[in-house]
Amino acid sequence: MLATARPSVDVVVPCYNYAHYLPFCVDSILSQRDVNVRVLIVDDKSTDNTPEVGKALATADSRVEYRRNENNLGLIGTANLGVIGWARADYVVLLSADDALTPGSLGRAAQVFASNPEIGLVIGRCVLIGETNPELAPQDEPDATWQLVDGKRALESFFASGNVTPSPSVVARTTLHHELGGYNPKLRHTSDMEMWMRFATRGPIGVIRDEQAFYRLHASNMSEAFNKQALRDRKELLDTCEVVAASWCANIPAAQGWLVDARRRLADEAFWLAGRAIEAGDNTLSGLAAAFAMEHHPSPWTSATAWRFRLKRLAGRKLLNTIRGRSLTRDAIDAPDNAVGADAAAYRNRRGTVGWWPETA
Repeated sequence: MLATARPSVDVVVPCYNYAHYLPFCVDSILSQRDVNVRVLIVDDKSTDNTPEVGKALATADSRVEYRRNENNLGLIGTANLGVIGWARADYVVLLSADDALTPGSLGRAAQVFASNPEIGLVIGRCVLIGETNPELAPQDEPDATWQLVDGKRALESFFASGNVTPSPSVVARTTLHHELGGYNPKLRHTSDMEMWMRFATRGPIGVIRDEQAFYRLHASNMSEAFNKQALRDRKELLDTCEVVAASWCANIPAAQGWLVDARRRLADEAFWLAGRAIEAGDNTLSGLAAAFAMEHHPSPWTSATAWRFRLKRLAGRKLLNTIRGRSLTRDAIDAPDNAVGADAAAYRNRRGTVGWWPETA
């Protein structure tokens, strides 16, 4: 009996000043079972010792290539060089140099792809890690626990909830990725979500319940996610939904309704943010958030969140903090009381997972 050819996976690893993470990342790829892998390290003109580390990794294993950009292109430009310009395997992964794959993740994803030729994208869960590399990895499950999700259902979830999975857990069918094109440079922080939404417009996706990758949280991106960039995040999520609805959903009439719901949700979150900013004494952010909410909410005068914001604005910071019994700081503006943002350091240091597992019928 002839042996069945193993599926091939190309993994693009953009790297900018992450030389100290590169060996862990690359080793996690080369140790994958049941697939043939190639690795392309794309050095985006790093200023650390990425050239030395990248070249050493390429010298040590013929499956690894190292290239250095002549100019700094940023993550999206670097990603497109690799995913669109270099990848030619059955499947492709975009894996930042500070992230890594869990044992067996590519083999599990290949199982899912093999089950249905219409699947263009497979996503999974990510293990959250901090600045140091994890000492233990999840157990290598030989068979994936997964479900097939209709593309329209997946697309609706993106409109309703934002990005349902970090990029390290995502494996794409290369031919379809090339057909859909590269990442959108106008969406600097949400280009990955917009790409997964494109895939969902073209057919079903596979969703794996297992932990497929390590997703690293840094002190810098935690503070941005839960404070300074709170309003920017909502603006870019809305921009992403609008781009997808206008450019990729001509044959999905329901998408226009999902877009209206997304505007309402994100505007309500901005009203909530505006109220929190008042309590923190940040009137500038409060004004910007309220203006964004008023511009995009389908019916701001019927929104309970909007009325709570108006009452907070009338009461003022002093009265609000007297009622609370404490003063809200600017560092906690975007941190719900029961969310990880209330204690970002503890969040970074604990072991948790993120990802989407849809409710089944």
